[in-house]
Amino acid sequence: MTALSLLFVALTTSQASRRVELSAGFTSNMVLQRSSKNGPFIYGFASDIDGEIPGIFAEVEGVGGGGEKVKYTKKALYVRKFEQDETPSDPATPQPPPHGSYEWKVELNPSNAGGNYSILIHDDKAGDMGEVRVENVTYGDVWFCSGQSNMALSLSYTFSVESLARELRQANDNITDIRHFQYGGMGDHFEAYSPQWITTWNSLSADPNLFHWHIAKESAKEPLHLNKRFSPFALFSATCMYFGVELSKRMATKVPIGLIQSAVGGTQIESWMSNETLSTCSDVSRTGGAVPQNNGRLYYGMVAPFANYSVRGMIWYQGENNVYGDPGNSIQHQGYGCELPAMIRNWRNIWRSEKQPLFGVAALAGGGSEGYGYHMGEFRWAETANFGHWNNPQMPNTFGAQVYDLEDPWAVVLGRDPYNCSLPDPNTGKYGKECKPFPKPDKWSKELRYLAPLVRNNSPAGIPGRNRGGIHPRDKHPVGERLALSAIQLLHPETQSSLHGLAGTGPTLVGCKYHGHRLVIGLNVSLLGKEGLELRPFNNNRSSWGKKVTDSLGGMVCIASSTNTTQRIGNQTTCHCQGWDYIMMDPPKGSQNPGTFWYCRFGPGYKPPKHVIQNEDRRKQVEKSIVDAKLRYNTDSPLTWVPATNPYQSQWIPVDLKSVGSNRYAVEWDLKQAGIQDTVHAIRLAWPLFDSPYLVGDTCCPSKDVREGKAICLPGSCPLYTNITGLPANPFFSAVINGTCHCTPPQNCNAMVELSMGDESFSRDR
Repeated sequence: MTALSLLFVALTTSQASRRVELSAGFTSNMVLQRSSKNGPFIYGFASDIDGEIPGIFAEVEGVGGGGEKVKYTKKALYVRKFEQDETPSDPATPQPPPHGSYEWKVELNPSNAGGNYSILIHDDKAGDMGEVRVENVTYGDVWFCSGQSNMALSLSYTFSVESLARELRQANDNITDIRHFQYGGMGDHFEAYSPQWITTWNSLSADPNLFHWHIAKESAKEPLHLNKRFSPFALFSATCMYFGVELSKRMATKVPIGLIQSAVGGTQIESWMSNETLSTCSDVSRTGGAVPQNNGRLYYGMVAPFANYSVRGMIWYQGENNVYGDPGNSIQHQGYGCELPAMIRNWRNIWRSEKQPLFGVAALAGGGSEGYGYHMGEFRWAETANFGHWNNPQMPNTFGAQVYDLEDPWAVVLGRDPYNCSLPDPNTGKYGKECKPFPKPDKWSKELRYLAPLVRNNSPAGIPGRNRGGIHPRDKHPVGERLALSAIQLLHPETQSSLHGLAGTGPTLVGCKYHGHRLVIGLNVSLLGKEGLELRPFNNNRSSWGKKVTDSLGGMVCIASSTNTTQRIGNQTTCHCQGWDYIMMDPPKGSQNPGTFWYCRFGPGYKPPKHVIQNEDRRKQVEKSIVDAKLRYNTDSPLTWVPATNPYQSQWIPVDLKSVGSNRYAVEWDLKQAGIQDTVHAIRLAWPLFDSPYLVGDTCCPSKDVREGKAICLPGSCPLYTNITGLPANPFFSAVINGTCHCTPPQNCNAMVELSMGDESFSRDR
């Protein structure tokens, strides 16, 4: 029997006595948060003996990070009767395993990174039956990874899983000690009516052989898939693991990284925050997602248990189940733009950490709209609290990754492969004749080139075509890497000096100058740091787009009229609309087709009364409102739930971007090449307006070959990036008024720009 097996036997015996138990997350191999001031807590349950209150102590022994011997004993800060309501709020949530009637908490000594410790928790009144020991404990930086399915999506689905496992097995010196603990997953979740500050859900008491910390370089040695079962490494959150690995490579010193996954697929943000916090925002969704749950219940059951487990930070990947709701605005205390910063404040207020925990956000990827692509521009903006970038007044000490250019390369046909282009024909072993040549590595951007053979092989976890796709893109490695690149700019001086001064976010609009049929935008100098801009080729030729592609994530300009033969519906007011919505109507007399009334949900113009928008029978009630407003509506759609095409999309024209001489902070929008002679009233980038369940717009790959599955959507194919880190531009929408840009507050993009359309720099504004 191995030493590890003996340890589990010992733990099983000790836990079975239920004299002393540890809360979820406290096991052998765990990482405790390093600190110079505050020691980490360890906490759990204990049983009384003949009515006598337990006396809990922690004995710590081992070697510190500097090689010094460590030995000390700490008495519990308290031992008190446990009075927490553990009633699950949902039938799918199991009852927690039985435990003692007392709760306890011990504060351990603070420590620098590293070390190897043994911790014995014992009841001095219970003898050998009242103790539990955990081994191989170390100190480092702990990160809490939460959200919904794209955070929960396991490594087994991702293109890079096998290459990462090989890298970890080789004990690469660039990667420090990484450990992982999984508390929840795609379908494994715990809901409660009140905060579960301490719990035996997914703890050693539940199953000592299953719910424990893993050392990544060891768990990566197990077969990813054996006997129809995936290993703990293969099942762990891909985004969380790739973030941890890429962050560890960039640290100046060897700091162990601890990763805690607590994410559930199909959930909404409202479930991840307290009801008190949620009440500070209006126009929030109050319905459950794919997982039956309600407001606050995952916060109570899956966040609260770790609030006393000190962390360095959190990362968050969520929104697919909120994108159909109100994106809102932080300064108006509405919708997601209010909820996300409120949730961050909520978590920071309850978390016990020496430094304010950092918070990272992965914005929604292309294809993640759940059919509401026309909300995606607003929603990604709301994920920055409407400032257009992270680390802003509403979201201090935050970082993030834009990943709209990372839709699944092969998932445009949702797992189908009609032309055998993603995998060879199983009968012939050859790719189909209709397939376009696979892009050679030199056609890939330098920071994503490593994906080329992995995407071509298309065999995550060694299983050909293993696919989620659609709203679950499989190229998660660059998501984690972009989060790490963004985080290191908030971790000075803990990261490698060569990384200091790089951009922590993508190019961000700060102003523009429009004069004489030339349009130049300026990017925020301070956010770019010592980086410049990289312009990448982008397909703006609408004639080569797929037949259902009506929009893209490239550069777009809006005009009110046209001198050519193409009719354009709309005016300056409709150009300034940042988000459209529609109401389905009964067919007009003499027609079998339902009408679709499009209105500007976010921006100027007429809006139907709220009671009409929210009413299930709104199609019958809205006609009088529309007639009174004397507004036209479209009746071109077939008799189906799919909305008709928004007629105002005819105002928007795709344009190429080009450099402005040697200016590394400015980009010109090539109006001449696009044949635009009329006045430009608005511009947008990575801000789709006309995507829908039937039409495509939220994409960097609008070409017909890609949409039909004959070619891949090349990752990193949007037009504007930083030139060193390869971070894509933050999405923006701006009205153009009197020759300058004007964004909706709180975003400010009307900086005074000194530019004569030559090589001169924008003023170094903000």
